[in-house]
Amino acid sequence: MKKKFNMRGKKDHNRTGGNRDFGGKQIRGLQTGQIAAANSRMVSVNETMRALVGFAIKSGQLVAGFEAVSRAVTRNKLEFVLINAHISPRSERKMVNFLKEKKVPFFKTEPQYDWETLWKIDRWKIVGITRGNLGKSILQKINNGA
Repeated sequence: MKKKFNMRGKKDHNRTGGNRDFGGKQIRGLQTGQIAAANSRMVSVNETMRALVGFAIKSGQLVAGFEAVSRAVTRNKLEFVLINAHISPRSERKMVNFLKEKKVPFFKTEPQYDWETLWKIDRWKIVGITRGNLGKSILQKINNGA
């Protein structure tokens, strides 16, 4: 890989600053408790929802990880987003503000539900379910509280 140099002979690293996924905007001034209380709804995971999300994982309709979910949201491919209760406050703030801007429904699972034991998801704290009949049925179950 060629190194780029500026006019003075110093290395030019092409740093853009900020976060590229969110257009360089920095999100400040909100506390985590304010976001969780005002914007997201806590969801309990019952057997029906557990089974349906398991089907979404097996059928490949699950998008996992911060970067992959933000990319899928910009392409308008997600039905809704689930956020783990054990996510860091900064990541939660960024994703919640981004999802509100794009008008994508999102829900936060209650802290007693561990994604590792439910769905064998241990690395990711944010997952999205893609658009389709399965995503619509899971969203309907969440909204009905069943």
